[in-house]
Amino acid sequence: MNNISPETLSRLATSLVFTEPALAGPDTAWSCHLPFAFWLVEALRPSVLVELGVHTGVSYSAFCQAVVQLGLPTATYGVDTWQGDVHAGSYGDQVLDTLRAHHDPRYGSFSSLVRATFDVARTNFSAGSIDLLHIDGLHTYEAVRHDFETWLPLMSARGVILFHDIAVRERDFGVWRLWQELGTQYPSFSFPFGHGLGVLGVGRQLPEALNWLLGEGRNNDGAEVVRFFSLLGERLEARSGMARVLRDSVQERERHHAQIAQFKAEAAELDARCAEFDARCAELDASRTRLSAMEASLSWRITAPLRRMKSRLRAVAPGLKRGELEELPTHPLSSGEVGKVTIKPRYPLREMWYDPELPEVSLVVLNFNKPDLTLACLDSLWAHTQG
Repeated sequence: MNNISPETLSRLATSLVFTEPALAGPDTAWSCHLPFAFWLVEALRPSVLVELGVHTGVSYSAFCQAVVQLGLPTATYGVDTWQGDVHAGSYGDQVLDTLRAHHDPRYGSFSSLVRATFDVARTNFSAGSIDLLHIDGLHTYEAVRHDFETWLPLMSARGVILFHDIAVRERDFGVWRLWQELGTQYPSFSFPFGHGLGVLGVGRQLPEALNWLLGEGRNNDGAEVVRFFSLLGERLEARSGMARVLRDSVQERERHHAQIAQFKAEAAELDARCAEFDARCAELDASRTRLSAMEASLSWRITAPLRRMKSRLRAVAPGLKRGELEELPTHPLSSGEVGKVTIKPRYPLREMWYDPELPEVSLVVLNFNKPDLTLACLDSLWAHTQG
């Protein structure tokens, strides 16, 4: 607190401004302004306090916490649709549910979370009834100007309005522009850190502490006030930053765990496919074993000449002409037809089949003392098996 005058310290350094906030979150730019929120409630002691744009409730909960610690009879209202907008992003009921779990048991006796649009909620307040209004909704110039103009008639003679994000000039933020316009019309004070916070005195009967803050009693440009609250806010902002890092780390770890689970599932699928492949290989090995056993069997060796005969017949059949063979009856011969079998001088089967270099017996036809029937049988076999 060096370079801050004793007078400024005596006005600002109340016990409340050093209070630890009961609610702090990683996704807020309000952390560094919470000590000032405590000081403002103590200095203004509002009868009715309204916040437009509650979101996670960090700033609103700070106002409510100050009311409790000071024992004030203040009625507070937090207004939001809890659906998000183009600046805050879209979100579901979980944000409101989480806030209610913190808010209701602590502040439910005097505070109301109003789920409505700002225009609808405005109809529930009478003119001149609100002492402290915090505008933190949609941040376009048109939207924030509309909020200011429609809620201004509801402000009391002690009325103070807060504007957040007066230092943000990116995208289509326009609070800075409205703040420049209003600063020429009303007593004001601004904090440049934490996206900028503007304090606007719209009432004509402000408490002495507010008149001092807004310039009437201050003998400097407000640098000491900014320094005092920035020093207090830095600690809270650092804690919020650490919470953001921790949250992001947890989310990153969860993503890694999800990826690991996916990899394990894919590995299990590959293992199943490998097991299936191994089973098929085992079946093939078993088939090879059975085939080897069959080829080594006595029956396979005995029937080898028949298989060779079949191969030879397939090889010689294309070179034979059907005209060289006489058509033989395809039905069994009767006893009266046996003597009619013609014995031909040339038998292609005999010529193509017989191998004098490697004689073998592939077929035995027993017809005792009946050579004509034997030859007829061979001709029939040839006719019905060639090609």
